[in-house]
Amino acid sequence: MCVDGVGLLRVEFMIAHLGEHPRSMLESGRGEEYIRHLAHELERFATAFQPRPVVYRFSDFKTNEYRNLKGGESYEPFEENPMIGYRGCARYIAEPDSLWRSKPSSEFAQNTPTWAQWSHSCELCPRWKA
Repeated sequence: MCVDGVGLLRVEFMIAHLGEHPRSMLESGRGEEYIRHLAHELERFATAFQPRPVVYRFSDFKTNEYRNLKGGESYEPFEENPMIGYRGCARYIAEPDSLWRSKPSSEFAQNTPTWAQWSHSCELCPRWKA
């Protein structure tokens, strides 16, 4: 493989592939499905590029992008300009649960024995400018 790794693995594409708002999945008792999906996708990339680095970026979806997912209108406000609105680190600070970071953290580590093999991977949190 003639690449140095993955510079930006965006979780937004993984969430969009599911087509449903994460909170909607959680409230309908399908939180494990959400976590398993993210874990599977991350595993797919990390395994394929091992030992090259993979930078996994937490969600930077804008409110309109989350609203467009199934069930999203129940959880997301309407914003005139979502580009400068509630997203990325601003969301993480206001709602510090791991759902928005979409990091398959402890649940993923417990259910995936290969996590330790991915020391070449790291996380990236979108910047927030006040």
